[in-house]
Amino acid sequence: MTAFKSDFLNVLQSRGFIHQISDPDSLDALALAVSASAQNVYAALHGTVTDATGSALPNATVTVLNTSTGISTVRQADASGYYIFTQLQVGGPYTVTIASSGFESYVETGLTLNVNSNREVDGHQAIRTPRPPQDEH
Repeated sequence: MTAFKSDFLNVLQSRGFIHQISDPDSLDALALAVSASAQNVYAALHGTVTDATGSALPNATVTVLNTSTGISTVRQADASGYYIFTQLQVGGPYTVTIASSGFESYVETGLTLNVNSNREVDGHQAIRTPRPPQDEH
């Protein structure tokens, strides 16, 4: 057994993670299992916010809501209308809402994110139509 394996084994035993390993080679399998459990288990979501003509809408407010947990995250699109959310919990469903002054909100629902996915959601917003004044009779 190498000095590293011996030291690693001693640390795991001293912290109560393992009690005894009779076969030192099984430490290789344990190290592989520990390494595998430390892999990225997140997803990302990105996109570009544009108006009906395809022009970028800078500084739009983008909200991502995991409807199963109630956790939401808010970001501002950059000057090119681009936004990105990293390290989102895998699963969902998610709702993406994009809002920009003078435009109708864009909403996409029911998004499911898989491990290590980088899902694209582009928001196309229409100009908000002013409502006619209400009669006050």
